[in-house]
Amino acid sequence: MSSALYETATIEGKGKALMAASDIKEGTVLTEDSVAHAATKDVCDTCLKASSEDLLRCGACKKTHYCGQACQKKAWKGWHKKECKAFKTLEEDNITPTPTLVLVFRVLLLKNRETFLNGLTSHLNSIKKERREMYVQMSVLANSLLRKAGEPEQELNFLLSVFAKCEANTFSVTNDDMETAAYTIYSTSSKINHSCVPNMTASFTGKTVHFMAIKPIQKGDELTISYVELASTKEERNAELSDRYGFACTCSRCGASETALTDKYPPCVLRDGNIEIVNLIASAQYPAALDKSMSLLPFMVLYNTELHPSVACHYLNIAKLKWYLEDTDGAYEAGIKAVSIFKKIATPQSGLLRTAAQLTSDAHHVKMHGRVGV
Repeated sequence: MSSALYETATIEGKGKALMAASDIKEGTVLTEDSVAHAATKDVCDTCLKASSEDLLRCGACKKTHYCGQACQKKAWKGWHKKECKAFKTLEEDNITPTPTLVLVFRVLLLKNRETFLNGLTSHLNSIKKERREMYVQMSVLANSLLRKAGEPEQELNFLLSVFAKCEANTFSVTNDDMETAAYTIYSTSSKINHSCVPNMTASFTGKTVHFMAIKPIQKGDELTISYVELASTKEERNAELSDRYGFACTCSRCGASETALTDKYPPCVLRDGNIEIVNLIASAQYPAALDKSMSLLPFMVLYNTELHPSVACHYLNIAKLKWYLEDTDGAYEAGIKAVSIFKKIATPQSGLLRTAAQLTSDAHHVKMHGRVGV
């Protein structure tokens, strides 16, 4: 990330934070590669891409998967060589490590572990008893992995702090279907704090994160993203923040009354409506799915802002439905909206951007020349 645009600070009640060192224009993108990660079982552990063919599996530990030999070799040289022996014992004991355990184990194996961890904030003292007990149980497994990897075991309090710091500062990397592909942690980006009125949004290319300013940011302002679903009430947001991160939000939205907003645009309408759309499409009720999608658009923009991945995906889904229903003009217009947002928040390699661009191109061709066979 460009250090000319931000500086690290400590904010009372929040801990580490990133502040704008100069004015940042809307659309500015900050990029950083991950320090450690843990992929889900359905993607390559190196590039995080899903494969149409069966993924290769490490022949020794049988716990990590790869899309090809190039990624497998890269992982072996980069991080897997040291952990493989430890993972192999889990296979022998028929234990499947959770992504959280894998991420923490990889952080513990970092050469610059102490420096990296000292730069992160945890809310361990505010975490609920049940989550702390879970950390205790996972710490036993973490020490077992360290021992089997030939590394010294660590004190319980230190491991509890590592689990709390990793969970509080981890990002969920989503694929083009908006499904979680991996969990990643970063040296600088993990210091970006939460706000229910964020000024940045995140997208990913593999393990690389891209933060884009969704509004002009003035020098001295804190850089923020949202850790939770914004289409929810203040009580719902803070319950999730308290449970997972151990803090309550004090942003301008949480500090004010939301009654006027939530009465006019109840968050449940958006959540329930999205479920209804999925069910309508599954039952081939495409006109009804389109009507519902159009009715939810104001809710989507209001809660997420215009420059947001969820809004871009919503426009893309509208374009797909209109295309299927042979509303070429409507498909083209919705496609243009999706493309314009994706171009600002995603990389050129984004599958969603390519899909939106292809659909828009097809719609434009039909607008000019008509559908084949018509």
